[in-house]
This record gives sequence, structure tokens and C-alpha cells, in this order.
Amino acid sequence: MNFTTGPWGEELGWRGYLTPKLLETHNAIVVSLIVGFLWGIWHLPLYITSAFSTFEGGLAFTTSTMLTSIIMTAILLHTKGSVLVAVIYHWLINATGMSLPSVFPDLDADASNLYLYMEIGVKSFVVIAFIWVLGPNLTRQPLKTNAK
Repeated sequence: MNFTTGPWGEELGWRGYLTPKLLETHNAIVVSLIVGFLWGIWHLPLYITSAFSTFEGGLAFTTSTMLTSIIMTAILLHTKGSVLVAVIYHWLINATGMSLPSVFPDLDADASNLYLYMEIGVKSFVVIAFIWVLGPNLTRQPLKTNAK
């Protein structure tokens, strides 16, 4: 169910429509940060009902979605606009987060937030590497789509 309810619907909107539309007028980093911020706010109900119920947790989650958005924009640009690859990546992120309680049953909210902070650190490193190698447009070639 996680594959069909979250990643499919969200990625059709975030990476299938909004990202390409915004790329028409903005560079990839700006687009990624806008989409990532909106994606984080989209998850507001999670902030109220989960480990992200604190301000710090919500801020960390939104930061994570913004960093993930940069990574996913790079993926989108390097897969000729494949939303399917974005869906799979999104699903893997969700599956990893949801498997933690099964692997570590004694994991409490503080430990979950610690995992989120470590995830932000890793994603920050990846984003810096992507920007350093690919530049602010995250690609050396423009996104090619079938639409004119």
C-alpha cells in the first residue's frame, strides 16, 4: 500500500508536473528547494501524529524533503524525466524509514529523530557532491521531454 498511496500520487505531482513546469523558468536548485519545501508542508499531518510532532522534528523532516528533492531532481534530469525512477526512489526512502521499528523494536521517538538527523547529514553530503559535479542545474544537458 505504501508504494501506491504515497510515492505514485506524490511523484506524479512533484516530479511529473511541478518540477518540469518550474524548470521552464528557474534553475534546478531553486526548483528543488521550492518543491521540497511544499513536499515537506504536504506532510503536515505527520508532524501532528508522529515522531515529527515537535517543531524540531517537523523542521528536520522538511529539511530532509528539501534535500531529497534536490537528489530527485538530479535523478529526474538524468533519466529523461522518468517519474517511475522517482517513485521507486521515494518508495525506498519510505520503506527504509518504516523498516527501522521492525529492525530496532526499542527505537523511541528520540532515536527516530537521531536517525533523521543522520539522514540529513548524509543527504547534505550527497547534495553538495551533486552540485559540485553537476552544477546548479544538476545536469550538463537540459531536460528532454516529449512535450513541445
